[in-house]
Amino acid sequence: MALSAATPAIRGYLLDWDCRWGIISASVDDRTEEERGIKPLCNDQFVIPKSRFASVSFYLSPMGAKFNDIPLVYNKDYYNTLIEGGKLFYISFTNKGVDHTLALHVAHLFIRDPISVFSESLNCPENEETVEHFETIQSTNWQSMRFKPPPLNSSIGWRVEFRPTELQLTDFENAAFVTFILLLSRTILKFNLNLLIPLSKVDENIATALKRDAVLNEKFYFKQGHLITTDGTPVDLAKSCSKFKFNRTYSTQYDLSDSNCTICRDEQYVNASSSCNSTSSFAEVNPDDSY
Repeated sequence: MALSAATPAIRGYLLDWDCRWGIISASVDDRTEEERGIKPLCNDQFVIPKSRFASVSFYLSPMGAKFNDIPLVYNKDYYNTLIEGGKLFYISFTNKGVDHTLALHVAHLFIRDPISVFSESLNCPENEETVEHFETIQSTNWQSMRFKPPPLNSSIGWRVEFRPTELQLTDFENAAFVTFILLLSRTILKFNLNLLIPLSKVDENIATALKRDAVLNEKFYFKQGHLITTDGTPVDLAKSCSKFKFNRTYSTQYDLSDSNCTICRDEQYVNASSSCNSTSSFAEVNPDDSY
């Protein structure tokens, strides 16, 4: 967000921040005083800490579970239905029901009322075989990343929508950012990189990114370099080898004479000495020590 900041002025007024994220977030924030926690719950069900337009509240992957350090507000009735029902829309997962983390994610979306509902679609039998009602909720929860199930009767797979980039002034700039994000996502998938940090730090990063000249003057939380690589081949290096260069000797925080860690450019495999601590994608790493 800080890299793409492009909103220094709005409606003729100069702003003391460079992004429109906070303005959009406030403009669609329809939480009641009870949902904001200003008044005790009486007519509403949940205290909701964020606007509809906000950063993500939950990591879906098993690898990210340990970084979910913010309590998740979710609708328990919907969660139990998904866990026990065995289907999400038209998709069967397991005999026991929908995956736990995916059920939590969907149940979290349903803590809010839909912004708009068409009366003619409420009791329409055809809608029982569509995802229209789900999309009514899904499309009005604008999180920084949006997990998108495949549409009906389509070959499109499961998708993730990247949302925190600012709109630029020219088509060329927009195309440049789209291309960069595409290449970055392919790089993460190719090398199986783990860039996850605790969600509380993600929220802090978002708040920092909104500040004026944040990309020049502010500091952000980011994963330590030697914990980013989690692929099955270089995992022996993940904790201790901090310099990741092709066909070079790795230097570590330990005795250099005992660690001759090299990586082959062509085959992408790692030969590591025993001095390099071993880990894996699902190793129990203290999140506070990883960024």
